[in-house]
Amino acid sequence: MSRRLRRVLLGVYLAIVLLLTLWPGLRLPETPVPRPDLIGHAGMFGLLTFLLVLARVGGAPTLGARNILVGGLIALVFATATEAAQGIPGVNRYSGWDDGAANALGVLAAVSVCFLGGAFDDQKREGNSR
Repeated sequence: MSRRLRRVLLGVYLAIVLLLTLWPGLRLPETPVPRPDLIGHAGMFGLLTFLLVLARVGGAPTLGARNILVGGLIALVFATATEAAQGIPGVNRYSGWDDGAANALGVLAAVSVCFLGGAFDDQKREGNSR
């Protein structure tokens, strides 16, 4: 997949995240699971982190430490900003520490998976060079 296509996908996903997080008065249907939105928060910002890493916002290589950390930092700042924006009068959304923690957990999980992927990729390359 070309870098350009990865960046287009990232842009489309960012627009979707903004719509979902800032649409005024958006409410989830009732479920038997308490606070299912927290799972959505973690998943949404975890996927955002993966897309930022794939788009190489921190430079190449894709699974290099700098790229993973920059992607994670951008996702965390974006998650914090959108969570804070939900508290703006007129948006009529819930903004709370628990949502922010779920956002951060999703980012942390994605960063961890990327670092593990990078470690396995490094081992694979070292094994092939022997």
